[in-house]
Amino acid sequence: MKHNGSHNFISRLYQTKVFTSIYDRIAGEFSSAFLWDELTKKFLDYIPTGGTILEIGAGSGLLAIKILQYRPDLSVIASDFSSQMLSLAKKNYQERICKDEQLIKVQSQLRFVQADVMDLSQFTGENIDGIYSLGAIKHFPEPLHGLRQCIGILKTGGQMFFTDFAAEGSLSGTRKVAKHLRIPVLIKFVVIPLFHFAIKRKAVTNEDVQMWKNELEKSGDSVLEYSPGNSMFTLIFKKR
Repeated sequence: MKHNGSHNFISRLYQTKVFTSIYDRIAGEFSSAFLWDELTKKFLDYIPTGGTILEIGAGSGLLAIKILQYRPDLSVIASDFSSQMLSLAKKNYQERICKDEQLIKVQSQLRFVQADVMDLSQFTGENIDGIYSLGAIKHFPEPLHGLRQCIGILKTGGQMFFTDFAAEGSLSGTRKVAKHLRIPVLIKFVVIPLFHFAIKRKAVTNEDVQMWKNELEKSGDSVLEYSPGNSMFTLIFKKR
């Protein structure tokens, strides 16, 4: 993908209140519900005590909030290129502060920052121990460039955890994923085929991810895991 007009159109779409409202209602809790165990066991549990992590494509902010509840020792930077999404994330956080005393204690450890993965220079000097992104890399105008931007701001020994839909996914695989969407069962009957079609149009291929893996390894750093999947893929990277 190129950093061109299609990216600009998507950027404008994500900035609209209509899109953010639909996103929050349908998929706001999807990432944390579907991928939480994998994220904790393969990424969060390896981040040092008191470390700093950056989320690329924070969306509604619910995953960043859940991470702080799980690891209150961490500092979390939740980034998104959509100002509307960041406003939604801040709103969700403020609503949860009222219900969770632990979040009040760590509120200074969560920052919401508008950023484009194509240029992460604003995070230089942040001492970032880890970067994670769930479901966002398919929207990167140039995924490999975005991954290299992430590597550039990571500390030595830092890790990245990226996962997203695979274009090779089957309809049955999409059904398994879509059960985590917060919509009524009857509506899912119609939505899931449409959801699957949208994934097939936008998702990257396992071949693409294999190419990214090969290119990243040329730098002398390590791809700890590349797991091609029938529905989703996972790419875990460590900076040497």
